[in-house]
Amino acid sequence: MTLQWHARASARQGPSARDLGTLFGRCSAGDGCAREVIIVAFLPYAHHLAHRYRGRGEPIEDLHQAASVGLIKAVDRYEPDRGCSFVAFAKPTILGEVRRHFRDRTWPMHVPRSVQDRARLVARAQEDLRARSRSDPTIEVMAGHLGLEPGEVAEARCALNSYRPRSLDATYAAEDGQQLALTETVGELDPEYERIETVAGCVQALLRTGAA
Repeated sequence: MTLQWHARASARQGPSARDLGTLFGRCSAGDGCAREVIIVAFLPYAHHLAHRYRGRGEPIEDLHQAASVGLIKAVDRYEPDRGCSFVAFAKPTILGEVRRHFRDRTWPMHVPRSVQDRARLVARAQEDLRARSRSDPTIEVMAGHLGLEPGEVAEARCALNSYRPRSLDATYAAEDGQQLALTETVGELDPEYERIETVAGCVQALLRTGAA
């Protein structure tokens, strides 16, 4: 039985415990083909686990990819001698990678689902149009390309900015060309506000006294 034939059979029904033990033995010895057979055999299982998170705002293709990464990590970390079945070992690793995807890639701020979907369309269109013209497309150009209103594109671009808020340590070029950190642009409490409130309170008290 060749590994190529075994890869096709495993992809259909999964390897038996005996065959899986043989494959992991070869994998531990550095057999890359055996490693690939195991990964291909369990990809449907990884994708099945990823479908638990379908409908939560992320494309299913991205969830499949995250689950596949988790599967590969599980294959590389699995030690058959410990007595745990591979499926039992791989499940938390795969689910952990999918959860990590949500933690690292999804919106840190609340954005309506419709705006999220439009933002993804705008992001892809911006990349495509930039590749064609070698310059950043305008809102009007993207609106025409996607069949949207300019206001919808502008809203989507604002949403994309909230997808990854900039660090306060990030810098940008000011009007005079100087590089400033965002922390330098954050306002501080003006101590004069307290003095104004005190004066206003005294004036009101005097007015009330005079009226009496």
